[in-house]
Amino acid sequence: MDVPHALLPPSPSAPGPSHPLPSPAYIIGPLPPTTPLHLALNYLAFEDSQVCASSPPAPSRKGKEKATAPLPSEPIVAPSRVLILTGTKGDFQDCIERENERWIRDHGGIFDVMHRLKRVDMRYCPTPEHLQLYLTMVSSSFGRSRDQQECHQLEKAPSLIIVYDAAAMFLEERLVDEEPDDSESAMEQDRRQGKWQFKPGVCIHDYLNLLAAAKATANHFSCSDPSGKAARLVMLEPRLDLTATIPIHDLTGKGIDEEATARKTWEEKKVPILDGVRRVFGWSSVGTVKESAMSQDQNDYVVSGQGKI
Repeated sequence: MDVPHALLPPSPSAPGPSHPLPSPAYIIGPLPPTTPLHLALNYLAFEDSQVCASSPPAPSRKGKEKATAPLPSEPIVAPSRVLILTGTKGDFQDCIERENERWIRDHGGIFDVMHRLKRVDMRYCPTPEHLQLYLTMVSSSFGRSRDQQECHQLEKAPSLIIVYDAAAMFLEERLVDEEPDDSESAMEQDRRQGKWQFKPGVCIHDYLNLLAAAKATANHFSCSDPSGKAARLVMLEPRLDLTATIPIHDLTGKGIDEEATARKTWEEKKVPILDGVRRVFGWSSVGTVKESAMSQDQNDYVVSGQGKI
């Protein structure tokens, strides 16, 4: 069954998604740092609603069957779990605090939200090498006893894998002469304070190897889960846009004369990053997010793309 994935909290202007995301899905554009949390919460809420709808009603005292709402202490939940992979824990927490999202403040303490967050496994990888290693080693105990010190072992296979801001591990900030506005969001300040560019030595195969590893991990959980449920994969890249390019070759190891000659054709040796992504994930799996120019509210985004995005 197709699941309508929500990337942002509900609002009057954006009550909810109208189409499901494909799997794998690759979303590029200025999404807030709370996006993976909203995506996970919406997915788990949908899964729980399906379980509640298929559960038989409890019999009443008069012997007639009557549907009863579950008590808060005994919620009816699906066995689904979500795995979120991102950069360092400190950076992610700082972005969440700086964004200071109203929905998180107002709803973060609600029982249903807290209960679903307990079914979200967060893993933090400071470098591309850490993320690549984790994607290679991650596994599920499938109910068997597991070592709490082994972070690559999960209690249960995830039904949804979210990789957030993986490109940041390959990027560095190029400062520009612009003063940030205090009224801007954390994401807007980051974009105004500097322009992201790929670090020297990074080329396209470094990034695409991560995408291929994430896709292989989702396929692994899909094949190994006893329930037979396919694991979904969503990659979110808030620091990249449609114009992002990445070098084909690494020129940092060349000599001085060779490097001076190669610098003339540096731009010619770059390719749009989305061209590589489409080769790994497929054309219909790529979507873009554009911030609405009519409002600065974080819920005013336009999502476009091919396929069902």
